[in-house]
Amino acid sequence: MNERVRTAWHEAGHAVADLAFGHDLLVVSIRPTERYAGVCRAQVDLGAHRLAMTTVVPDQDAGLRATVERQIIAALAGAAAEWMTPMDGKPARYSTPPCEAQAEALVMRLPPRERELLRELETSRSPGMSDDARSLEIASAFTGSDQAIAYWNWLRAATRDFVEGRRLHIERVADALLERSVLTGEEVAAICRVPW
Repeated sequence: MNERVRTAWHEAGHAVADLAFGHDLLVVSIRPTERYAGVCRAQVDLGAHRLAMTTVVPDQDAGLRATVERQIIAALAGAAAEWMTPMDGKPARYSTPPCEAQAEALVMRLPPRERELLRELETSRSPGMSDDARSLEIASAFTGSDQAIAYWNWLRAATRDFVEGRRLHIERVADALLERSVLTGEEVAAICRVPW
């Protein structure tokens, strides 16, 4: 399977999940860097839940639980979407990325905030966490270590259901990423154009 196609589906999974959950989706890219095949950046407003996320509280409120579950599902949605990638790949027009000049032109059309963020993500040399490690860390902080694995596995199953229900959106976003390499949150929302 074409690595670029797989990466597009992976990042599209993250982007569609972030959009569906109302996260502020900033940028999604399949431009490879030294560290990553692609990136998806969204900001999550934890609001009043920010302090509670740092310690385990025995009786977490429903709002915090929903916030945590949405973050974990968004983190796991990339891998779940990869499993839906068509095995035969995409038509030949997707087999090669845009040339460097075309790719740079696509980046330059981004609004300044998204362009700056993408440059920062592409040049970052700090070790990142895998999607699984990040989501498991969130689950552990929320539930306590003895329950984290069971909770995380339950959320992995919920993520598969979530992603399967949004296959058309993910495919559309993946196709757009394969054509343009980089999309803003507004572009992803326009591609999906369906009320959640």
